[in-house]
Order: sequence, then C-alpha cells, then structure tokens
Amino acid sequence: MSSGDCGTLQAAWDAAQCGDTINIDSGNYGGDPAAPVTLFDTNAALRGTCSSPVVIEPGPGATRSSVIFGQVDSGYLGQDPVEGSSNWFIQDITIAAVMNVQGDSDNDTLNDIQGGTMYINGARNFTLENSNMGPCYNTLPGPNPAITCQSNFKVDPSDVSYGGQTTENITLNHDYFHDFIDNNTNSATDHDECIFLNGGVNETIENSKFSVCQLYAIFLQPYSGVPFTNLVIQNNWFSGTENGGSNADEYGTPRNTAVELGSNGPIGIDGALIRFNSFAADEGITQSSFGNSNDANDRIIANILGNGSCDTGVTYGYNLMINQPTCGTGDTTITTSPYINPTETPSGVNNYHLACGTDLGTFVTPNTADYQISEDLDGNALSSTGPRTPGSEQSTC
Repeated sequence: MSSGDCGTLQAAWDAAQCGDTINIDSGNYGGDPAAPVTLFDTNAALRGTCSSPVVIEPGPGATRSSVIFGQVDSGYLGQDPVEGSSNWFIQDITIAAVMNVQGDSDNDTLNDIQGGTMYINGARNFTLENSNMGPCYNTLPGPNPAITCQSNFKVDPSDVSYGGQTTENITLNHDYFHDFIDNNTNSATDHDECIFLNGGVNETIENSKFSVCQLYAIFLQPYSGVPFTNLVIQNNWFSGTENGGSNADEYGTPRNTAVELGSNGPIGIDGALIRFNSFAADEGITQSSFGNSNDANDRIIANILGNGSCDTGVTYGYNLMINQPTCGTGDTTITTSPYINPTETPSGVNNYHLACGTDLGTFVTPNTADYQISEDLDGNALSSTGPRTPGSEQSTC
C-alpha cells in the first residue's frame, strides 16, 4: 500500500496487516516530509503475533535522499504503553534527527538507514544493520552541516514510562557511526559519544566502524540498577575520537579513548566482552576514575590497542599493544602500527586491515568461548580451533 493513498503514514500503519509493505512516496506522506512523525501502534494486538513484519520503504521512484522520517524530538516507534510497535522492518530511509524506539517494542529492524540520533528505551529484539549514522551535529551551522540531532545514539536499560520492560537483545551490525559533534558553544553540552549504553541484556555491537566521535566512540555507564548482562563488542574498527570543545568549526585534539568503561554507581560494569577489535594507533580502552572498583568479570580479548591502561576488574588476553604495556596472558607490545593505512584524518575511517609483513606478535589460539569467533569483520570464516591474528580482520599474508 502507499502511505500517500492512506493520507498519512499513521493511517497506513494502522491498516497494515502482517507481511504488508508500506511505500513512502518520494518523501510525501501526508504533509511536510521533514515534519515530525509519531507512530502509535493501534493495531498491536494483531502485529504482536506476526511471523512476517510490516515493511516500510520508499515507493517506486523514490530515493533515500527524498525520504525523510522523523524530526527533532519525534519519530517515535513504540510509544503505546501496553504493546508498543512490534514486528516492523524499515529500510532505505533517512532519519532527519531523532527516532525513539521505546515501550514494549519487539522484533523490529532498521536496515540501510541514513541516520542521526536514535534512542532505544525498553525495546526487545531490535536490530540496526547496514546503516550510516552521521554526520550528526547538535546545532547548525557547523562544519559540514548535515543532520541536526540531539547528543548520541543511546540505549537505555529499560523504559519505565512505557511499560518498563528491560531492554534486551539489541544488535548493531555492519553500521558506520561517525561525526557525532556538539557545536553548541556551551561546553556543558559537549558530550556526544557515538554510542551511549546504559545497561541491558544481550547487547551486541559488531562488524562496525567508528570515526570522529566526540569524547568517545562507545561510553558504557550502567545506571538505574540495571547492569550490563552479556554485552559483546567485537570485530569493529575504532578510528580517531574528537574532543571538540566549544569551537564549532574545528576538530579538537583526540581524547585517545574509543571505549570508556564509565560506571559510576554501585552495580559497575559486569561481564562485558570486548574482543577482536582494531583500534587506531592512538586509541584504546580506558576505565573512568569513578566507580571502577565495582567492575567485575570484564574481558578484553585479542584486540589491537593503541592506548589505554591495565584496568581493575578486567581480564586481558592476547592483545597487541601499540607502544603500550601488556596487561594479561599472551599480550604483546609492538612498536609500529600494524595497519595498511593508519594515518588519522578527521573526515573518515582509515583502513585498519593488517599490513603484510608486520610483526603481529603472538597469534591467538582459541581455548575458551571468549576466544572463539566464527568470522571476521570482512565476513571471512574463521576456524573455531585454529590460531588467528588479533584485531578485526584475519591476516591473509
């Protein structure tokens, strides 16, 4: 069906049956294509049991650049306090600013999205895949004006306002997060990590790339008494972060921390597995100075790390440290960057494939489930028993 035929996207959503496709015609779905869109699920009792989702995509002749979904402080999916919006598959659209996935939303997917800010609150079985999240700026004008957004891509552990269920089974796969910058001259608002995680169950960030994330690429900070359970960060590239400050037109000095273990409460970060990632030569994993005594059972396994420290409550194994001290069994210090193209620039992700002939130190031989991974970032199949190189790509030299 066409959302134009139905008058509004909401009307099309209300009428959709399991397996239906809603075509957004050239960005026009009953009014200004850049205007806020709020989808309330009035048909949740039906769609909550769908085996085939409702698909929302551009109609014939529409391009992604002409399809804009959502605007600042709107674009809610799943705001119904009882059921939430479930069983949808949205592809090939632009999020103009903020999209919220919240309430008791279940079994939802965004594919091939050009996006800005997204908030996930209380959703379950949510996937963001093959998407380009950025550039995203707090205020305009700024460097390379693009999507106007608020802060970062944020995942909260639950949504107490709409149902209160715990955020669970969140997967970010093959996405590119970049240029999350706050141009506001008020330095108090300069806090734009590419991803801000506040806890939840079974969350995975994998096969993705990060570049020019103000402050951090990923900030882990549990709160509200909901810890991280089964958090996995694997097979990612982490390029340079960007301090930003209050200057709207200049890139600042990198902070040298791509992933921050930033617990600040009594529950700490417990059970995070950060493995087989490639960090820029000056980027790595650090632990904040507050609350870190409560972190436990976190594992940093087989990464290539360009910066960081040996953190408390963390087990290290078979990491390559670029000019950094070793922290655990099998860790090796190397003196030169192992990447094909390690030169930092503020405008994109560099090539962090391993250069042929580089001394990679100790290879990883899987001995527990933490070391076993089925494929690398490029999709190459990996042996579950044989040795492989640290980092996000298997060496083919």
